[in-house]
Amino acid sequence: MLPPQDPSLRHGSCDIPTNDLRLAKKVRSNFPEQIALAASFSPTSMWISWVTGDAQIGANVKLLDPSSVGSEIWYGEESEKYLFVRNGPAFVYSQMYPFEGLLNYTSGIMHHVRIDGIMMENVDFSIESVVCNPSTEWYPSQP
Repeated sequence: MLPPQDPSLRHGSCDIPTNDLRLAKKVRSNFPEQIALAASFSPTSMWISWVTGDAQIGANVKLLDPSSVGSEIWYGEESEKYLFVRNGPAFVYSQMYPFEGLLNYTSGIMHHVRIDGIMMENVDFSIESVVCNPSTEWYPSQP
């Protein structure tokens, strides 16, 4: 059994307003952000994850289409000499509320690629979020 809650404690949370300058995006929407490296199942493999696109909060959010973007990592043991390429899935997380007054949320596009077959202390890589435009031409997301 839990003890009773102290009534002097503040209830709820103080969220940063969505238009606060601290939350302002500083790069183009298709530029990789929130890059994360994670250990995988062997000493010669690791996961690389990143986000592209804009997260949205509000009553009328527009869901992003993760199938419109490819997730691709080029890597190798020497800088600028990328001999290997791996692709992975892309996902979008959305929380849509059926209740009036609550703000819906949809994430940017989250990419996950596992690279393997290389000693990690020697790895150098380049992240490419390949975006498909309406004319079906592919172009990299780098500036």
